[in-house]
Amino acid sequence: MATFAERLKFLRKEKKLTQQELADKLGISRVGYGYWEKGSREPDLSMLLKLSEVLNASLDYLMGNSDYNFMDTKQMILKSMTANEDEQKEIERQSQVFFIESILIQIVFLGRTYDDIRELLIKNGSSPSSVEDSIKEAQRLEKIFREKISKPKQDDSE
Repeated sequence: MATFAERLKFLRKEKKLTQQELADKLGISRVGYGYWEKGSREPDLSMLLKLSEVLNASLDYLMGNSDYNFMDTKQMILKSMTANEDEQKEIERQSQVFFIESILIQIVFLGRTYDDIRELLIKNGSSPSSVEDSIKEAQRLEKIFREKISKPKQDDSE
């Protein structure tokens, strides 16, 4: 899987943006942005959220934890309309990952508890066993995410 720096550069080029254009959209300097693409620094959590929004990329994809970007749901829907059986299975798997990521976003960024989410999902018709499987995976991803964002920042003098 790609690193954050590799994924960032890929997404920027995919959007046909220069480093300066993307830095301007984020409200930072091109030099500061360049450190991220070089891999010598990483953005803080608020900037990760801005990057996710500007680049239309899920955090899991942006951080290099997944090879699938689930933010582009339109593409997934169009693809599902003409999918064969194997492709349909992959789309279902991708949908599950997107669902798990949405749970993770509610936990990490919105301050909800797993019990709140569990209750809401079951109340809305999700099967208890699928809810438990999804929550276990979200908890695993939350641990990875929190470890990544809690890394000490590198010294600016480098």
